[in-house]
Amino acid sequence: MNRVGVAIPVPHPLPVQDYIEAAKRAEAAGYESVWIPEVAGPDATSLAAAIAVETKRVRLGTGIISVFTRHPTLTAITAATLSGLSQGRFVLGLGVSSPTIVQEWQGIPFTHPLARTREYVEIVRQVVAGGKVVCDGKIFHIRNYRAAMVMEQSRVPIYLAALRPPMLRLAGEIADGVILNWVPAERVPQLIREVEAGAQKAGRSLSDIDLTCLVRVCLDEAEDRVRAWLRRELAGYTIVELYNRYFTALGFDEEAQSVLAAWQRGDRAGATAQVSERMLKALAAFGGAEACRKRIAEFHAAGVNMVIAFPFSAEAQPRDSLLHTITALLA
Repeated sequence: MNRVGVAIPVPHPLPVQDYIEAAKRAEAAGYESVWIPEVAGPDATSLAAAIAVETKRVRLGTGIISVFTRHPTLTAITAATLSGLSQGRFVLGLGVSSPTIVQEWQGIPFTHPLARTREYVEIVRQVVAGGKVVCDGKIFHIRNYRAAMVMEQSRVPIYLAALRPPMLRLAGEIADGVILNWVPAERVPQLIREVEAGAQKAGRSLSDIDLTCLVRVCLDEAEDRVRAWLRRELAGYTIVELYNRYFTALGFDEEAQSVLAAWQRGDRAGATAQVSERMLKALAAFGGAEACRKRIAEFHAAGVNMVIAFPFSAEAQPRDSLLHTITALLA
């Protein structure tokens, strides 16, 4: 199997020690990297620090933290600290998140996401390089900031989460890697072309950019139960305007509109039921181990350098099921 990373699961709240155990098992199983998302669960950077001291080989990435919720100078010194703590294994995964999380949950205006991301990446790189930061941009205004710490690595890889063409092109232009999400394998080449267009604009090659993709994975033969869980998860994303437009652009326009219409009527069960079998099979890998491995191979064949398996479970007590998916997928 080609390069495979694993994401510590966000949809299943677990004690912090269980996340650390999952990361240790991932390293033992042969995963290339562990990616730690941040939404409303544990702080990704604190968890990355804990995992860094409990592992030796596996790369560690935030997958992702939002450019709206932390100042870039703070993110830069955090990234530099984690890079030193992990002896160069840390990858900074950034993204804009969504208006729901940024604006509704945290009260931060969701404005100018592309300009913010571009300036954010540049500021982080300047800080980590040890230089004096001067920025008079559209979003950030910084005068003569310099980190007062030893930079053990002069550069930390930065990956950008991207869904739509403008962010995909920006990732191709400025990032070390791109993180795709909720995408069918057959659509991957289309998204890669957008990344390549951004790379060419900056005089770069597509080979300069690590193309990664999050894929929901569940090794569970009780597929009806898994489908029910996955339908609920996808419905929750589909009612968010940003994802509704994204799924529509991917060709799931009928599902996107039907889910949203039912949800707006207050019919939660009806909204979940509108997530089609076609959508489930295109956007996740579930069933037996061989079926899941075959599904992951389709993403590699489509041009993804590394699949980031995102384990999920349909169990009421998900810990053992999640650990099973992590350990058995690469067995």
